[in-house]
Amino acid sequence: MANYEELKKDFLSMREKFNHLKDNERESFQEYIGRYLSPKTSEEAQMIADIMLECVNEDIEKTDALIRETRLRTILEKVYDAVSWSYIAKTYFGKSRSWLNQRLNNFLVNGKEVQFTPEELRQLQKALFDLSGDIRNTALELGVH
Repeated sequence: MANYEELKKDFLSMREKFNHLKDNERESFQEYIGRYLSPKTSEEAQMIADIMLECVNEDIEKTDALIRETRLRTILEKVYDAVSWSYIAKTYFGKSRSWLNQRLNNFLVNGKEVQFTPEELRQLQKALFDLSGDIRNTALELGVH
């Protein structure tokens, strides 16, 4: 009986091959998968099902992160060049510009992609609201009608 790690290695290899197939090649590959699965025990079949679920959940997490990253960048693009990100980092987070930049761009830090926590996103929102209010009030003080 194959162990979990062997089955996972096999599954990931087959998934990688499947992802690079043309549409007309996929049917014969599915037959290959059927031949691969037919001699498996019920325990092995359950492990493969667990591996598939684990991979699907990882893919969903990656997709969700990409959506959040893309959404944030799209939203901030409108004001990105007009805002002093160093000022926001220091004043609202007590951090450096590079710390903020890492989160704005989902950089890898110590091998892990960093993102804003929900609390940090709320703090960023507060900073933008505060700055927009300051700009509006300053414009009003000009007294031009």
